[in-house]
Amino acid sequence: MRSVDVLVIGGGLVGCATACRLAGAGASVELIEASYLNAGASGANAGSLHFQIERRFLENGDALADQAAQILSLNRLAIDEWRGLEAELGDSLHVHMRGGLMVAQT
Repeated sequence: MRSVDVLVIGGGLVGCATACRLAGAGASVELIEASYLNAGASGANAGSLHFQIERRFLENGDALADQAAQILSLNRLAIDEWRGLEAELGDSLHVHMRGGLMVAQT
């Protein structure tokens, strides 16, 4: 039996990203997946990368303003991560970040 610093369960987007960052920081990491990488929700969704302000922040105004500001800061960091990921990996991910628009009637 092998010993590792971190065991990551699930080989979707979050699991793989977590394992990658931990390994990059020097941790010994084992990633386990019941099927194959990207087999679950990460591989079956529409593939849309977008950030939106959650309705609860709009409805609660000042009560959640600090939390909303923290989340927006994390969104900005995530955008920067996505923009630099292809260069970091040395390969194209075929990701196109061109903006978008989401519309709702109500």
